[in-house]
Amino acid sequence: RGQPPFQMGGSSLGYSVFQSATQLSARMRGLYLYLSRLLRPVWLSHVMHVAWPATEKPKRKRDDWWPPPPDPPPMAKGAQWQCGFSKSQRGFARSQLLLLKSALDRCLPRLTTASNPVSPEDLDSANGALHLVTASVEALDFLELLSGCTAAMASGSCPAETLLRFSELTFRDLVCQPEARCILQGLMQAGIVACRDLSNCPSLFSKAALEVQEAYEILKAVESSLTAVNSTLEIARLSHFTHRGLAILERHAAHINLMEAASRLRAVGACKGLISLCSGVARARDPKDESLRPQDPSNPRIQQLHYARLECYQVVLGILDDVLSFARQRGRLQSSFALPPGGPHVELPELLPARLSEFDAIPILDGLLRHCLEGHRYQADELFHFCILKWMMQSGLPPYQYKSPYLKNFLLVHAKDHPELHCRYLQHNGQWAEACDA
Repeated sequence: RGQPPFQMGGSSLGYSVFQSATQLSARMRGLYLYLSRLLRPVWLSHVMHVAWPATEKPKRKRDDWWPPPPDPPPMAKGAQWQCGFSKSQRGFARSQLLLLKSALDRCLPRLTTASNPVSPEDLDSANGALHLVTASVEALDFLELLSGCTAAMASGSCPAETLLRFSELTFRDLVCQPEARCILQGLMQAGIVACRDLSNCPSLFSKAALEVQEAYEILKAVESSLTAVNSTLEIARLSHFTHRGLAILERHAAHINLMEAASRLRAVGACKGLISLCSGVARARDPKDESLRPQDPSNPRIQQLHYARLECYQVVLGILDDVLSFARQRGRLQSSFALPPGGPHVELPELLPARLSEFDAIPILDGLLRHCLEGHRYQADELFHFCILKWMMQSGLPPYQYKSPYLKNFLLVHAKDHPELHCRYLQHNGQWAEACDA
């Protein structure tokens, strides 16, 4: 008592749990002893060795404050990468683990038969051992694949922070730590390893992550093809590919990184698709609309859901802000934003041009607002409508020109200090008597 755990019969690998309620049989203890002897030589070893390019550190002057500033991050380009285990070591460990895996696959069904009853603890321990062996085999397969991609890691295409965090991973982190999955996904998104080669590593890369990466690769191909488009048929073909990638992202709306998806969709001009994706992500984060009319607004969970949805809508407002600022810089947007009465409404294309024309900025802004406020897809999202209407009021744009089902309630509740907006709304709808009263 009073001694640190490593002094109570422990080692650098950890320490045993005393007085445990779990009672394992002798065969389970023998299984874990054999598995530990297979994994111990590689368990705490770094999976990759790296030699960073030499950088000159600025000399510390006499008047500099102490302590000195932290060292700058290493340069990723030009680094020399090498797997922490040789090919023969990886092959031997993999062969031994595969033999153990085949033995567990044969023995596990027998443990569940009535003629050979076992305790629940033994059954859970056997399943845990099988999961650990499977994850270790997949980690070795991934390292085998990565050992041939060292040139891509030294090319500088991957962010230096991701490579630095990856160089610190041990084999245990690769097998057991969920945080390591984010680092591996960063390598995949940077193109270090192709997603088609990772289908045999489901413990490291989930099916959803591989499909999302496939969508990103489709959008990247569309972006590279947009520069050479010179016909309507080519634009239609690229729009079809964009729809494929967008459908994958919407299918995994609850698991994607919205900022990453937004940057890729905006790069190809798929603003309508991005608005649809933001609405889907917001719906996935709050499927029951708990943050809309909560009984207790001070509840931390309700507030978290509310801000999670607002984060999605901020991406949409960023699109509108960019188009609005472009129109105002070009001088095409005056104080009155009204379209001619009965004028035609421009149907937005699926892919907006990378460079907007000054004559197209206002029609595109009008089309985006109509798509958000009058589109059937967003009719049930009251919070989304309120965010768009509040942004229009703050930007000096007339919200009464659009047929939002929540506009009247918004003006009565959130625009009390602007009665002229309510009056103009009534005038716009031909309610002259009510407008005079307003």
